[in-house]
Amino acid sequence: MTIGIVDTVGYSLPHKFGQLIADIRSNTPGIENTIITTHCHNDLGLAVANTLEVEEYSGMLPQVQPHKAIVGANAFSHESGIH
Repeated sequence: MTIGIVDTVGYSLPHKFGQLIADIRSNTPGIENTIITTHCHNDLGLAVANTLEVEEYSGMLPQVQPHKAIVGANAFSHESGIH
């Protein structure tokens, strides 16, 4: 089973979005066998923050690709001119 949690208007604050997922995980029987997905819009510039909060509360660390700019684990492992 998959549960999709969406912020289609980009309005959720990160701590509230993370808490929503934590609450769903705490109160849904059988959730351990369920894939939790999210879909965050960036209307108010909160999509990355909500996604990183979702990553923490969903218990699916690390899901941000390591090569993702700024937030990925490898984001600063390469400098211009050094190959």
